[in-house]
Amino acid sequence: MMDGWIKLHRVITTKDIYLKPPLYLRTFERMILEANHVCKRIPYNKTTKLIRRGERLTSIRQIAEWVAWYERGILKVPNPKTIKEILGWLIDNEMIEIYNQGNTKETHYNIVNYSVYQAKEDGESNCKVTVNGGVNKQQMDINKNVKKEKNDKKNIYSADFEEFCTIYPNLFNKSATYKNWQALIKKGVAADTIMIATKNYIRYLKDNGIVDPTYITRSTNFLGQKAVYGGYIEYCGRIINYDAIKGTSKFDKYIKDGMMS
Repeated sequence: MMDGWIKLHRVITTKDIYLKPPLYLRTFERMILEANHVCKRIPYNKTTKLIRRGERLTSIRQIAEWVAWYERGILKVPNPKTIKEILGWLIDNEMIEIYNQGNTKETHYNIVNYSVYQAKEDGESNCKVTVNGGVNKQQMDINKNVKKEKNDKKNIYSADFEEFCTIYPNLFNKSATYKNWQALIKKGVAADTIMIATKNYIRYLKDNGIVDPTYITRSTNFLGQKAVYGGYIEYCGRIINYDAIKGTSKFDKYIKDGMMS
C-alpha cells in the first residue's frame, strides 16, 4: 500500500482535463501518485538508472493496469492505445513529458512542474539520490531539470484560440489544432466565424444528446482540411449542407464576415 499524499488544487475543476472523459483525470492523478517523491537509482540493464523526483519508469501497459476498475464484478483494463492517446493529450497540454518514445514495455515520464506543485512545506527543492536502499550524499537540484520554465510557451496561442479550446468538447492535440486554426485565419476566415460554428456544433451535440467522444469530431478534424466547421456556421435545428454552399456567394459571405444570415 502506498504511503503519503499529493496536493490537488480545486482550480483543476476549471481546467480542460476536467471536461475530458473521466479516464483522463484518473490517469493523470495516478501518474502523480506513482511518481518518485525523492530521487532514486534503480537497477536497469545490468547497471543503474537515475529516476528523479516527479519521474517514474513504467510502461503504457502498467499505466493501463493502474487505472483499471471493476464493473459488475469484472475488472476492466483500458486498451493501451487509449492510454497512449491520453498520454499524447497530456503531453500536448504540457502536463507531462516522456523521455523516450513510450511503449508497452517502457515509458519514462516526468510530471511537469512536479517540484513546484508538490513542494514540501519547508520549500525544500533538493533531494538525495538513493542507490539500492543506501543514501548518496550527492545533492540534486531538481529545479535545474524543470525546463526553463514553460513560461516561454505559455503565450504561444492567441486569445481567440484559447477561448475555442475552453469550449470545444473534444480537444485533441492542441498544437496541431492551433496549426489548423492559424491556417484558416491565414486564408481569411474570421475567428468569429470559427467561434460561431463551434458554438453551433456544441448546440447540435446537445440537441441530439451526443456525449460520447467517439462520436464527437476531434478539434484537429473540425478545423482541418475537410473544414467540418463550415457545416455549422448556421444552425437552426438543422445543419447547412457545407458541400452544397461551398463556393457560393452565401458561403463566401459567412467566411469573410463571420456573420449569420
